[in-house]
Amino acid sequence: MAPTTAGTPPLAPRLAILYGSQTGNAESIARGLHDTAVARGFDSSVHCLNDHAAAHLDQTPAVLFITSSTGDGEPPDNANLFFRALRKLKGGDKGIWEGIKYALLGLGDTNYSNFCGAAKRLEKRVTELGAARFYASAFADDATGLEETIDPWVEGLWSVLETVCARKGAADAAPTAPADATTKPADAKPTVDTLAVHTASLTLNSTTPAPTLYSPPILPTHTLGHLTIPGLPDLSTLTSLTGLPAATVPTVLVTRTPATTPIRTSITEYHAQWHSRITRTPLPPYTAARPASATVRSVTSLTSSDAVKQVLALDLDLPPDVASDPAWAWAPGDAFGVLAPVPFDLALATAHRLGGAEWTGTEWTSPVVRIDGVSGDTDLPQSLRDRAPVDAPKGVEPGKGHNYSVFDLCRYVLDVTATPKKALLRALGDLATNEAEKKLMYYLSSRAGAKAYRGMSDSAPTLLHVLATVPSVTTIPLDVLLAHVTPLAPRLFSHTSTPLDGGRTRLTAAVGLVDFALPNGEVRTGVASEFVRALSVGDAVPVYPAASSRFHLPDDWTVPVVLVGAGTGIAPLVAFVRHRHAQRAMASGRGVEFGSVAVIQGIRDPQKDWLFGVEVAEMAMAGTVSAVHLAVSRVDVPAGLDGVESVTRGYVQDVIRASARAAIVDAIEQGGRVYVCGDAKGMGRGVMDAVAEVLGAAQGAASKLEAVEMVSVLVKEGRYLQDLW
Repeated sequence: MAPTTAGTPPLAPRLAILYGSQTGNAESIARGLHDTAVARGFDSSVHCLNDHAAAHLDQTPAVLFITSSTGDGEPPDNANLFFRALRKLKGGDKGIWEGIKYALLGLGDTNYSNFCGAAKRLEKRVTELGAARFYASAFADDATGLEETIDPWVEGLWSVLETVCARKGAADAAPTAPADATTKPADAKPTVDTLAVHTASLTLNSTTPAPTLYSPPILPTHTLGHLTIPGLPDLSTLTSLTGLPAATVPTVLVTRTPATTPIRTSITEYHAQWHSRITRTPLPPYTAARPASATVRSVTSLTSSDAVKQVLALDLDLPPDVASDPAWAWAPGDAFGVLAPVPFDLALATAHRLGGAEWTGTEWTSPVVRIDGVSGDTDLPQSLRDRAPVDAPKGVEPGKGHNYSVFDLCRYVLDVTATPKKALLRALGDLATNEAEKKLMYYLSSRAGAKAYRGMSDSAPTLLHVLATVPSVTTIPLDVLLAHVTPLAPRLFSHTSTPLDGGRTRLTAAVGLVDFALPNGEVRTGVASEFVRALSVGDAVPVYPAASSRFHLPDDWTVPVVLVGAGTGIAPLVAFVRHRHAQRAMASGRGVEFGSVAVIQGIRDPQKDWLFGVEVAEMAMAGTVSAVHLAVSRVDVPAGLDGVESVTRGYVQDVIRASARAAIVDAIEQGGRVYVCGDAKGMGRGVMDAVAEVLGAAQGAASKLEAVEMVSVLVKEGRYLQDLW
């Protein structure tokens, strides 16, 4: 139990905050709740779900669960061991859960059929094990805006939590703060609720141009576009705000060492820190924190130069000794992760703004910092905790630790391309010495500024864009950035090949390039797109295996399958077709029967973006594929496509309702499976509705609801499988 300071209520019994986070959102929310809990006097700890043992739940009367989902409602990677442990509890064994009180916040997207699947499974299981909910669960929907659910859930949480975690010595305690106030330690800065904001004249333009940050002698100039904040009101009369994130409570200690390191454009040297000292090669286990190194065989275009969206075929080679590791026993339907770094010039510009990059006259260098958890490694952000400690740099006391240059943090660890979160804006407001900048940051992070923040987010500002608007913030503590900047997430790509043809050493993928225009006309490119587009033969690419739990072909070759894919969603389905083709070749002359394989593919124009179309059509003519149904959305329906049974103007759901009704119904009635891969927002929902419609009509469903329930049963049985994004 931490000591009680003057003016602070005695600490509550232990409060545990457990999160499952794939991209960093749930972790950020959990750590924000932890900061607020500590400021309010709770004895709080925060851990990922896989580290739940460190929370000592048997001594904790209240638990907050914050979890997202990945894939088709699966738990995030840092929660899968926790879910496995829950499943292992059998019979009357309730483990530690009986009597524990919990509250739960799930993050999801209703464009996916299994909305908040991981959160709902968690709640169902801990309730079965005897845990009791003390506060209404909430499920935030990214399709409509997560904050619409998260903000009121958090706002109402604290008063309830005060009751659940009855304070020790409550009779002598200071009065409980209201839900929209913040009780802070005596040495903390005041909140904006109590801060007297000067009413001097303030003029803010709706568009603030950002300057050129530097023009180094040997590197291209990095120039920012404009940071756009539509609908920003006159803030000159601002005197108070409510609903701001809690002030940051650092959980890490960042120590600047005497060492500096040259900044290199190559990514190989960075990842080599975790290689074997003897062989200089990557070591298992192969994960996002310790990837293998693949070599580029080729990068070629799968689309014409005038296609609406460009798609590249990425072809990589794994070293045989790496591919022989059990972790790389992949099958069609699995994926592999690529650790694409932040573009070099943006990482360097950001590091320079943070005071972490210096031009010596001959080269750029970056200072090395050591990062430690305040109370040990469990306090480190997940993005660092998963990485093994490395040797200290020269000139520093020997030993292993989390040693990084500031540049490496900006290029490989933190996603400085992502829109900064409100908690970081609030922290920048605390640091700003200019009153106008302070007001702007506080307003954007407040409840009143929610609309302005959403408008700003539409222009996809990077960390550097925001920092350019607060030049009075000359020093930005790295512990603040590590607390609030989203970790750089790997990019996952489905295998398009089969290990039956080429073995495990060959990794292939279809990479859709993400180029998007902002409202102000600026064109941006996705992180992975920029990385893959620049690759050349022989380049090293950091990769790791990412197995799917369910999205695989049936072991029984006689089971019929229907494969529905649009755009790059055809990628894993092509792997299925290639795999089935190789199986047929292996079984040739042995009298082995195979189930039907129907392919329903959505494209814009057969002349521009029919991905793998010629190959799939040839396999149809060879008998591997029983039927190819093509949906063409942008041009008139062409005639005379060899190997194609039907062509429909429209989308894949239109094909299902028209020429592919029999393929869907027959496969399902024969015990087959339907695989759907593509965009969740339009295609995934549309296909499910179409399948429900044709299946309901064929089997006499009395209502649309009954037809939808038929598909829900298929989902539960593992016969309707989705890989959506």
